Amino acid sequence: MYQIMLTKTNYYNNILNKVRNYNDKIFISGVAFIILTVIGLREVIVNLIPKNVEYAIGVEVGVLLTIIGLLVVVVGLTAIKVKGSILIAIILTTIIGILMGITQVPESFVTMPPSISPIDFKLDIMGALK
Repeated sequence: MYQIMLTKTNYYNNILNKVRNYNDKIFISGVAFIILTVIGLREVIVNLIPKNVEYAIGVEVGVLLTIIGLLVVVVGLTAIKVKGSILIAIILTTIIGILMGITQVPESFVTMPPSISPIDFKLDIMGALK
């Protein structure tokens, strides 16, 4: 029994040491960020990022938050044993998105696929091989 407790204690001490090491790295990066801000280099770096990349980062964060919200709803509904929790979560997040103006109500739920006549039988194999 003593060996089991000693092993668990060592395991938790290793985890705490790793957390302490991460705290040091976070502190150092915070100090570096403050120094870059004070000398004005941070603004130069931010201005070098293209606008499209800035927009993509914003979209990525939004999608990540949406997925996290969807998962929270699914886990919550599953925890209280609601049948169809995934479908309910999808419908609920869609309704929230519509109310917040993030998405729009579709004009129709079922439509015919677009015509392929502009591209059908227009394959140029010889042009692709040149």
